[in-house]
Amino acid sequence: MNEKRKDMEEEIWAIIESMAYKSFDEYDKKFVLVHSEKINKGVTGLMAQRAARLFNVPAMAIYVGEEICTGSIRSTRGYNVQILFEQCGNLFIDCGGHQAAGGFSMFMENWGTFMERLKKAINAIEFDEQPDEEVLKIDAELPHDYLSPDLLKLVDRFEPYGNENDQLVFMTKKIAVKDINFIGKPEAKHVKMTLDAGKYKWPALYWQSADRVTNGEFGVNDKVDIVFNVARDYYKGNETPQIMILDLKKSNRGYS
Repeated sequence: MNEKRKDMEEEIWAIIESMAYKSFDEYDKKFVLVHSEKINKGVTGLMAQRAARLFNVPAMAIYVGEEICTGSIRSTRGYNVQILFEQCGNLFIDCGGHQAAGGFSMFMENWGTFMERLKKAINAIEFDEQPDEEVLKIDAELPHDYLSPDLLKLVDRFEPYGNENDQLVFMTKKIAVKDINFIGKPEAKHVKMTLDAGKYKWPALYWQSADRVTNGEFGVNDKVDIVFNVARDYYKGNETPQIMILDLKKSNRGYS
């Protein structure tokens, strides 16, 4: 990976991670909010999903533009995110979703009012007594030959996501790990790797997994089974397909 780009990614992840932990404490461990102009608006849903899984509370990720921001929210533990949307609805340009997930866009001039209403809504959050047992629903298992950039065209055909239409989830088995880089500052907690599907090699991001590498659960030259979404990574106007790993196991071993 280009060293300058690697440093930039680590800086972004450090900002996001620090903000996530800070907001978790600020919102009394009921909610996580990350927002930045450095967040790619195409992956706000993935970011919110990963944060919700990591902290086990509803999470929101927002791309902040000069005039308009775009956000996604993912729920957990039975909280209906539509309650939040109802309290903020007149601030949005548009919004949509269901009780477990949603998305919106909003003029930045409404940001202050949005933060005030969001805080009040979060204070009123009540969770189900029993935590949800998360189950990943896999839409398709893909052979290596199907892992080409054309997969993004298929994913695009099912848009828009969020309104009772979750992002497609795939599984691929016995794909080779060619290299691994740790990202995150001051402590590296995430993993950026290259996966070899034969004809194509894919950059892949796996949140909160650095300890799994250092513990020897998987490493370079291993073959792994992965559950994942696909997304686009943008850098200096260039678009690169990227795998966002949701779960991973070393081939022929049970899931974590």
